[in-house]
Formats: sequence, structure tokens, C-alpha cells
Amino acid sequence: DRLDHNLFRSPIIIVALTASTSAADKQQALAAGCNDYLTKPVQLKWLRNKLTEWGCMQALVNYDQFRNFKD
Repeated sequence: DRLDHNLFRSPIIIVALTASTSAADKQQALAAGCNDYLTKPVQLKWLRNKLTEWGCMQALVNYDQFRNFKD
């Protein structure tokens, strides 16, 4: 099994907000380190859902444990 390098990203959550709806642009944003992606015009319910989703995930993750993980 290949270890997912995304486990070692910063504990700061980055959600890209862009007018582009291109799948390639979404992949580029994720590859550049964004955790998620929303397109404009953003609806407040989408933004609220993303903030809730990532906030809940972040609260469950022990980043120090990930940083010290050895394969």
C-alpha cells in the first residue's frame, strides 16, 4: 500500500473558491495543496457545509501523530 502524502498536509484547511468549473482547474487546485474546491457564485449553504465538514474533520485529527508516523 502506498502511503497517502496528503496525511502530512498543514492543519490549516484551504478551500479554493474560483469562478472556474473546469475539472482540470479543480485537480490543479487540489494538487497545489487545497483541501477542497468551491465554484462561484458560492451559495452560503455550500460554504457553511464545507466549513462544518472540514471543521469536524480537523477536530478529529491528531496532526502531531501524523507528523511522527513512520512507515
